[in-house]
Amino acid sequence: MAGPPEPDPTLPGAPLPGAPASAVSEPRPPQPEASRPFGAPHASPAPHASPAPDSEAATRLARERNVWLCTSRANGTPHVTPVWFVHHLGRWWIGSDERAVKIRNIRRSPTVSLALEDGDHPLVAEGTTRVLTTPFPPEIVAAFREKYGWDVSASRPGAGARVLLEVRTVRWLLVGTAQ
Repeated sequence: MAGPPEPDPTLPGAPLPGAPASAVSEPRPPQPEASRPFGAPHASPAPHASPAPDSEAATRLARERNVWLCTSRANGTPHVTPVWFVHHLGRWWIGSDERAVKIRNIRRSPTVSLALEDGDHPLVAEGTTRVLTTPFPPEIVAAFREKYGWDVSASRPGAGARVLLEVRTVRWLLVGTAQ
């Protein structure tokens, strides 16, 4: 006879892996990862990328021009901004100036939410973000150029260096169903 299901270690309050079932971890705030060039090793592994939940979602992720990115300020209030994005190999890619509010927020707390603009057919994701410095992956630069006719790596005067956000989806929410 099967025992009770294993607890999900990614949920707050779940036992730590390898700990007895009676040991419950305290929820810990996410620790920001330092900026590092693409391909550099992680200090701790980020969750695996999660592909689009279905073919309709994959089509929308390829077609849609804007996604709303929600980060958290130091005082805990949300910061929401529309951004251009590419969804490639199960990850969201977003270009930004290094001095942007969203980058300061992500460096402090790398968890984000993303929502496509269509409220009648929502597609919302939660994920963990990594800030990448140049050089950017050539296939991502090419994908931005193809989708927007834009060089995601080109800096703007007075805006600081360019960075690239890599968002790994932890879970999908409200896939196509308005609540």
